[in-house]
Amino acid sequence: MIETRDVLMGDKTFRLSINDENLIEVYADAVAEQMVGIPVTKILFYATTGIKENTLGGKAVCRLTMPTAALLDFARQLLKYTDGAEKELKDSLAAHEGIVLGAARNQGKTD
Repeated sequence: MIETRDVLMGDKTFRLSINDENLIEVYADAVAEQMVGIPVTKILFYATTGIKENTLGGKAVCRLTMPTAALLDFARQLLKYTDGAEKELKDSLAAHEGIVLGAARNQGKTD
């Protein structure tokens, strides 16, 4: 199914077609590194693969390259949408951290 949306970019609107069959979706746990430059920024994302000998392992899953101006616009939008949600974000982060730390403590244990 192809979905169409109007997207605001700066002071202009453009029509975006989204075909889920052709859309690439990649899960990442966090950013490993970024190279901010002009005109583009490159961001390397990773997913954790486990814990071995108290060291967290991971593998790179995606490198995003995009115009730095568009990335800064995204950052402004993200801050705007999360403004006022500090408590909810902290609670969510604490819950996620508890799950990860609990898994690390129980690694290798069997019931």
